[in-house]
Amino acid sequence: MTLIGLTAAVGLLCLSGQDAGPLGVGSPAPALSGGTWVKGEAVKEFAKGKTYVLQFWSTWSGPSLDAMPGFNALAGRYKDKATFIGINVWDRDPDPKSTEYVGRVQDWVVGQGKAMDYRVCVDDTSDSLLQGWIQAALQTSIPTVFVVGPDGKLAWIESGVAGLDQVVPKVLAGTFTTEDAGRLHEELILRRKKTEELYGEARKALAAGDQKAAFARLDEIASLDPLVKDFVPLMKFELLAEADEAKAKEFFKNAVTGELKDNAVVLQKIGTGIAMGYTPFADPDYETAYLALERVLQIQKKDVPSVLSAMAEAKLRTGHKKDALELMERACEALERDPASSQKEREAYEKRLEQLKDGLG
Repeated sequence: MTLIGLTAAVGLLCLSGQDAGPLGVGSPAPALSGGTWVKGEAVKEFAKGKTYVLQFWSTWSGPSLDAMPGFNALAGRYKDKATFIGINVWDRDPDPKSTEYVGRVQDWVVGQGKAMDYRVCVDDTSDSLLQGWIQAALQTSIPTVFVVGPDGKLAWIESGVAGLDQVVPKVLAGTFTTEDAGRLHEELILRRKKTEELYGEARKALAAGDQKAAFARLDEIASLDPLVKDFVPLMKFELLAEADEAKAKEFFKNAVTGELKDNAVVLQKIGTGIAMGYTPFADPDYETAYLALERVLQIQKKDVPSVLSAMAEAKLRTGHKKDALELMERACEALERDPASSQKEREAYEKRLEQLKDGLG
């Protein structure tokens, strides 16, 4: 993961201005019409005197999924004061007339339980909500967040959830102005620039052999935004992987039972990268990768198809072919139970399973 990819995933990048399009901060909020409400009571209109927070997302978007915990936490914090809504877009079927995707997304949402403890609406086959909000505001990516103030006007538009914890309480208090939105947007841009500077300094320090100084710079990045904190170990590993394979493997081995033991996201990213051969190591540590992925399943408390598939590859590369086959069978079964999975994904997993069976024969 590059720095830009990381910052985008945690909502630090501000790719478009607050008032870049015809729909901007201060504009009357568009209507919420055309979608299907799959969780919670439908919001037919924005009631005067109430605040609404909308996050546009999709089941396949990594940045959307990364932003959900923060959005859900805010929804819980302000559940009696503001209405939080997830608007699902870009999840439609290849057939433009098919509405099967609505049920698939609904099943996916139900499966998240309390992790999505807010109302959810799925866009229609005409992309009414996408066009009326995202495209009207000239936004080009998801997640995108809109805040509708008590006056029925847009108080905030941003790519990602960065800054939302500052916006919502001020909007509720009636103290958030258009000028405040502009200033905060500029602060987020400066934060991004500072993040890039610190990352560059960390890279230079590591190249000079000063790992302590490099890690100190990365820790400074974490202080810029709490959302980045959990991703700093990933940044440390990736920089080490570029500079010194032995040190990178040692860092990861210690982190699996140390600072990363409860960080499922980073454990999965690093473990999968090693197990699948994405990390260009001359001598990959597949055993540690397997332990990391096994820990992810313990944290998630369920079978995750992609994790099981990567575990199977790790076992295969260490000569445990029977274990690899059993894990791939579990991965296929888990994927079959996943309402968000596609036919293409299931076919790919089944093909890999057959390859493993042939290898064992």
